[in-house]
Amino acid sequence: MNTAERKLQLDLNKLTNWADQNGFKFSTDMTCVVHFCNQRKLHPDPSRFLNNHPLPIVKEVKFLGLYFDNKLTFLPHIKYLKRNAIRP
Repeated sequence: MNTAERKLQLDLNKLTNWADQNGFKFSTDMTCVVHFCNQRKLHPDPSRFLNNHPLPIVKEVKFLGLYFDNKLTFLPHIKYLKRNAIRP
């Protein structure tokens, strides 16, 4: 896991450098980490940093109108659709 974590952080650093060079900026308040994994055994979530700020690790996130959960079951999205379909 350490190799994957290191690679992810290096890629985040490259993205940040590219954004700085091209006039973009990533919002640390709106950026979060979802650890997609279907392993049943207990393992630590990776800690990631963007501009020296730790990114929060969340269980689910809304991206382009879809709710993704860390197990990729899409249950949060189905519940969201059901809630909106039943609403009067």
